[in-house]
Formats: sequence, C-alpha cells, structure tokens
Amino acid sequence: NRLQAVHDDDLDVLLTSLGLRDKINAEQCFCQFCNKVITFANLGAIIPWNGEITFSCDSLRCINSMTEFGDTNDSK
Repeated sequence: NRLQAVHDDDLDVLLTSLGLRDKINAEQCFCQFCNKVITFANLGAIIPWNGEITFSCDSLRCINSMTEFGDTNDSK
C-alpha cells in the first residue's frame, strides 16, 4: 500500500479536479465506514476503490477501518 498526502491548501484543487468539490459542498458524499456526511471539516481520507472514489471521515474508528479496507482491497 502507498499513502499519498495532500496539503490542506491543495485539497480544494484536488477535489475540483476529481469533480467532487461541489458534491461535498452539497453534502452528497458519505464515509465508506460509518455513512457520516463528508464535509471539508471532517474529511479524513480520499480512497480510490474499484475505479470509484470513496471517503473516510476523520473518526479514529473509520481511519482504523480504512487500513483494514485497504488490505482487503489489495487482495481482490
């Protein structure tokens, strides 16, 4: 697994380039693990998965689930 980081100053540009900025502003994106609405304030991770982009909120439980999710995703 490889972790890539994005500085907060570049997050808006990244989300816009992915076509997700407006969806986050409209509260149309949800955490993959707890289904909480993703906002700019609680965005923990952007996760590419099966050709889609999913998200994790910043909850410690969801961040921990993300590491297990990554292992499962790699084995498929």
